Amino acid sequence: MYLINNNFINNLEDLLVEESEEQMEEIILTLNYGGLFGINNINNYLQNKNNNKLYVFGFKKFKKGDPVLFYKDKDNYIIPQYTKGKILNIYISENETIYFDIELSITIDLVENSPEVDNIQILKSTIYKNAKNTVVKITTKYNNEEPNKLHLPFE
Repeated sequence: MYLINNNFINNLEDLLVEESEEQMEEIILTLNYGGLFGINNINNYLQNKNNNKLYVFGFKKFKKGDPVLFYKDKDNYIIPQYTKGKILNIYISENETIYFDIELSITIDLVENSPEVDNIQILKSTIYKNAKNTVVKITTKYNNEEPNKLHLPFE
């Protein structure tokens, strides 16, 4: 994919992607959110390379296999800030609850299949046998009347 702006042309493949053998080790830094090389545009480019089904919730877009980054959230004290993860599964129930299964880049020493705490639950390791680290299930309600107010502890 090429980006063209004011007679400047650059191949994003050469500019951005230096893949790592280590799982979840790719990091992209940008100066801003908008613009040609802003994180929003770069995120769209990377999601276009992911062939899995696109889930759109307001302005947020997710696909299985997408990397995520957890941020500081007053409701999330289980997963440390800046923890990386990868979406393993996304599904939506009939009552508009959205479920994300995410493998973290770390292991959290909590009881597997623990009760849900602030919409985050540690899953049994037998569900995702190939996962090397902790897998969490994160749930949130989707409100069609306020689609951009999806409360998640990650981006």
